[in-house]
Amino acid sequence: DWRLTLGKEPLGGTALDARWLHRFGSGRDENVSKARRVRDLNLVGLPRGMSIRGSKLGLRRGTLLTAAASAEARDTLRIELMRAGYLEATLGSAVTEVPGPYRNGARPVDVTISVIPGPHWKLTFTGPKKLIETSASVLADLWSQTGIGPSGFRDEESVLKEAVADEGYSAAVVDITATAGQREITVAIDSGPQVTVARVSIAGNTAITGEQIQQQILSRPHGLLEGGKKDAYRPRLAREDADSIRSLYEEQGYLETQVKLEERLKSDGSAVELSFVIDEGQRWTIGALRVEGDWPESMGP
Repeated sequence: DWRLTLGKEPLGGTALDARWLHRFGSGRDENVSKARRVRDLNLVGLPRGMSIRGSKLGLRRGTLLTAAASAEARDTLRIELMRAGYLEATLGSAVTEVPGPYRNGARPVDVTISVIPGPHWKLTFTGPKKLIETSASVLADLWSQTGIGPSGFRDEESVLKEAVADEGYSAAVVDITATAGQREITVAIDSGPQVTVARVSIAGNTAITGEQIQQQILSRPHGLLEGGKKDAYRPRLAREDADSIRSLYEEQGYLETQVKLEERLKSDGSAVELSFVIDEGQRWTIGALRVEGDWPESMGP
């Protein structure tokens, strides 16, 4: 482990105190002898007419069974059930070891995932086909983690609106309603016009040139897609652009740089102007470097 301490030096600059803590035995795989590989996968209790292959869940024959692989398989299955309308499904799993070596010293195991589907819900989507597919996937993923909201769908609408905006429809309106007394949910998506990037500007930079900063920005009006169309505006990408600019400054020693993203939508909603306003802050330098502790021989001189 590294322990880092920053502080002012009398002669100016910043002192960097690096402490090396060596933990004996770290990095060794203590569970090699306990490794297990999937021999067979059994799905019990799936709704009638529903079939899912082990490869879809990432548990093919011979797959190394880890806690992460098992959790991912359950999450994937839960999402598939959600897409099929089983919004309240519960899952259980069991692992049975099979006698005899399998491969690379790992023990063969049979994995059983049991499903209690619960009641079936009717899900109806209206809107552009592409956005319906995106919304269905996002909702299934969200509900598999949080369950259906007990009152209203404000959080779901917010998440869907952001997902639709990342498809280039930042002015879209999303409305989710439930039929009273029935297990029916309607998701209505009014996409509106696809918003493009009209202009990108940078302000406040003095230590780094505009050309260098532009290289960090992927939200560009001159980026072309198929058919000669301008790139669609994606709010998430623009926020990542701001983070990239901040990282560029950090590499130059500006650890306190702030980057503010300003968005101005045209009156007709067809395009947006982006401005990255930079507050560079003070540049930090290293005045001294101290390394303390027992340096392990395995790391070299």
